Amino acid sequence: QMKRSTCMNKNIFKGFKESDILGKNAIEEINKKIEEIRRKSTVLVEDEIIDLAKDDVIDLAKVDETNQRKEKEEKEKIEQEKKEQEQKEQEKKELEKEK
Repeated sequence: QMKRSTCMNKNIFKGFKESDILGKNAIEEINKKIEEIRRKSTVLVEDEIIDLAKDDVIDLAKVDETNQRKEKEEKEKIEQEKKEQEQKEQEKKELEKEK
């Protein structure tokens, strides 16, 4: 009989720290994935299920991190353009004053 428990086994989470991209909810996310994979497959052994779940969660976290980085870069670009526009406006006003 295969042991059906969520992976609170500490070895599974070796290599995960709260400072990782996954943050504190890594264990929770991996447990969700394990349950999801279990429902879909009866052939996989427990270790394979756990590995698949970890890989899925890590992939999702990497995608999320990439999306957050892109969002941040986009915001910075918009801010920079705004500053440049304001600077041009200011220079224009100063030129008007000089006339």
